[in-house]
Amino acid sequence: VYYAGIDPSLPFNLRESAHAFTTEAVAMLLGALARSPGWLERYAGIPREQLAPFEPQLLEQRRREQLIFVRWGLVMLHFERALYADPDQDLDQLWYQLVARFQLLRTPEGRAGRGDWAAKPHFTIAPVYYHNYVLGELYAAQLRAHLSRPAGSQAPASDFALSGDGLGAFLRDRVFAPGMTLGWPQLVEASTGVPLSPAAFAAEVK
Repeated sequence: VYYAGIDPSLPFNLRESAHAFTTEAVAMLLGALARSPGWLERYAGIPREQLAPFEPQLLEQRRREQLIFVRWGLVMLHFERALYADPDQDLDQLWYQLVARFQLLRTPEGRAGRGDWAAKPHFTIAPVYYHNYVLGELYAAQLRAHLSRPAGSQAPASDFALSGDGLGAFLRDRVFAPGMTLGWPQLVEASTGVPLSPAAFAAEVK
């Protein structure tokens, strides 16, 4: 959808997303709808009276997913940065130090020297990429906050159903079409009205 929406009249070298994290943000924006009571009602056809008893649990599950994921993303970011800065250090120790710091998890017994960090395939098949998922969550939250305001919704942004006429046009014209004619800071601000920040994400998980 993202690439289909890039303006085909652009020079070939500009027919690319503004940044990898902007494509991740679109995927996260749409993927989160499975936890949105408003979306489940409008598009999955579940009557609101059936959803009502489960709405708090749906929104809380989504909130916890976001918190758990961002802590995991911080482990990956800090580990990878330290790995490239000093690949000869004790990587097992570094890994579990970061796991304890960000995920608040204890090191399992007998894991010293087992190379548990290397079980994450991104280190070899998609190096220096994981931060794009975290940035994508920030931008997705910012898009939800921006899109929920003109809809006049009183529901939390995390329950925004992305309904309403003009949504497809908004994504196509404000997010997809510019391609690489805008740098990612300019694209984020042009599409949401504010620079990229953790503010909208923090408001959702508060």
